[in-house]
Amino acid sequence: MEDLAEGGQIDLNVDVEAVPVGTALDEDRPPAPGGKGDPVVYDED
Repeated sequence: MEDLAEGGQIDLNVDVEAVPVGTALDEDRPPAPGGKGDPVVYDED
């Protein structure tokens, strides 16, 4: 428990767990705008 400036208390304990490593994407995907994420198609107005 941690004391707050106004006299209250708050519990800052959190559960921590390892995040699993994701699977690799296919290498033959086209490059995306900005270099990250999926390709984006814009509608022309």
